[in-house]
Amino acid sequence: MKSRTLLNLGLAGIAILLSLLVFYEPGLDQAPVKKLTNFNKTQFSHIKIDQRDGNTIELAKEGAHWQITAPINVQANEQRIDSLLNIATTTSYAQFSTSGRDLSAYKLDAPRVQLHLDDITIAFGNTDPVNHRRYVRIADTVHLITDIFYYHLITDMSGYISPLLLPTADPITSIKLPGISLARSESGQWHSHTRNPEASVGKLENFISRWQHAQALNVKRHVAASTNAKTRGKIRIKLASGKVIDLAIMEKEATLYLVRKDISMAYQMPPNSKQTLLTISDDQQKDTSGNIQSGAGENPGQK
Repeated sequence: MKSRTLLNLGLAGIAILLSLLVFYEPGLDQAPVKKLTNFNKTQFSHIKIDQRDGNTIELAKEGAHWQITAPINVQANEQRIDSLLNIATTTSYAQFSTSGRDLSAYKLDAPRVQLHLDDITIAFGNTDPVNHRRYVRIADTVHLITDIFYYHLITDMSGYISPLLLPTADPITSIKLPGISLARSESGQWHSHTRNPEASVGKLENFISRWQHAQALNVKRHVAASTNAKTRGKIRIKLASGKVIDLAIMEKEATLYLVRKDISMAYQMPPNSKQTLLTISDDQQKDTSGNIQSGAGENPGQK
């Protein structure tokens, strides 16, 4: 029995060795992996997406962060942009010249979408029916790449907006919402202009911090979110840069939306946001029904 076990182990080792020899083919040079471009994603500072329906989205890198600059101006979803820029170093599995080719066969005569990375234009056609890779064109060369980038490019503009409500590098200097009005003094201390007996310095700072880092679950078009929604008040936030952000408080089926009408976008907030963002203390004015207490302590000047 022992000798049979040793024999089986020996045969298994030989099989593994033969597999490695076939896979690596010693003595033969491996073909180098070809990348779609000679650039890496950190080298780009401008992105433009031309969608087939005529919509155009433009983004610019400002410092270390990306900003949507057209058709609206708002901070971009860094994670989506980072994923999109991976296209620069994605593998080009096959290449051929456009010379003498009928580009309509690859839907590259009228591209479905075009991505501009600085001075590089990448046109997207259809997919290869065998490997389901996407045909893309750069200048006079057609490449076959993994089909993961096309769906980033055809998404609605709302998908490119950062889920963060406020720029993290632009501190809040004042905030007004129903029942709450806070402002930061020149010394950096927060003061309440409304009667908030529970508003200790620590609670005010925590409240501001929650707002400064507030993040939506989803960003969608205002029209889609506002259908059958109830308006619960208004919010005005002033930032250190001088920028003013106005938000409408809307509720739809117990879901809180904060709407920026200036860019026609609605931010769908996490379930606990009614307490964390609309009250200074997490346990203040909780409503067991799950609805927002809009009438209690509302600031008349914001109606």
